[in-house]
Amino acid sequence: MNYWPLTKTAQYFNGCRKLKAERNRVSDEVAQLKRERKDADDLIDRMRIVSQQIKDFDNELREVDAKMQDSLLRIPNLPHQSVHVGESEADNKEIRRWGGEQTQFGFEPLAHWELGVNLNILDLNGRVK
Repeated sequence: MNYWPLTKTAQYFNGCRKLKAERNRVSDEVAQLKRERKDADDLIDRMRIVSQQIKDFDNELREVDAKMQDSLLRIPNLPHQSVHVGESEADNKEIRRWGGEQTQFGFEPLAHWELGVNLNILDLNGRVK
């Protein structure tokens, strides 16, 4: 199995975290310099670049996270170890039934789409706009 989304997520997350920590530290320095009425333009310019890098990391992190979620959604749920494994559907065992006794009709029940057409509430042959 390919674990690259997990590795990339960790890399982007750590890189973004470091940049945010630097931004917070430098913001304190800028505030201190402004209180002392000193020039902080070079730090502010550097933080603009860091802010753009943070945005880039966040965008990359979103893309990688979307790929990882897509990969995770493709992994099927594993059945419990007590589930009987059979060769075909005929080998399946019914353990219990929910909802009590099944209704017995004196006729062959129709599917909902057949009922809808017969009752003129569905038009399956009509045009779609």
